[in-house]
Amino acid sequence: LDLNIGEIVMLPELETDRLILRELSLDDAEELHDYQSRSDHWAQMAIEPEEFTDPNFRIEKYLEHRGQDPKRLIFAFTARNKRDHGLVGQVSLSRYQSPMIASIGFGVDSQLSGEGYATEMVKRILRYGLTDIGVHRVSAEIAVENTASRRVAEKASMQFEGIARDCIYAQGKWWSEERYAALSNVQTAFVVCNTSV
Repeated sequence: LDLNIGEIVMLPELETDRLILRELSLDDAEELHDYQSRSDHWAQMAIEPEEFTDPNFRIEKYLEHRGQDPKRLIFAFTARNKRDHGLVGQVSLSRYQSPMIASIGFGVDSQLSGEGYATEMVKRILRYGLTDIGVHRVSAEIAVENTASRRVAEKASMQFEGIARDCIYAQGKWWSEERYAALSNVQTAFVVCNTSV
């Protein structure tokens, strides 16, 4: 169920075996900044580090531009460990091109990498996008240098579609990105049945 706060419709909480995903809020700013501002978080991402300097501004922009159902553009969640409620990472879907097409973004605190959290988050938000929201296609664009994120996409049964060479200029260099995608008529059965790692 969506939660109503005034005129704003909050996203539902999503669960996995180990995580609770809830909509991004200003309460998350400090914890997000703690891990996103470290160079080991953004070093393999085609992004400017300055984008992580003011988490309050970024979250306020999300809240301002996310849109409302049925025209919501952005679905951003933080992921917290069920055991201790510690912040694990964040995951989002954005649908700018069409209501039926979304792109996914995700990140995990590097101190927790290698524990399967990213795969768990991605599988759950794919299920949410492909079944609950009803998008037909979810894509991920991942820097070729980012081996860990490419493995996450593959473990979530996203299909490799190709490489866009030198498609983004960030951190003083050109980045190439691999593209992965999941389609509702191909991946839904796997995603719905496989939310755990």
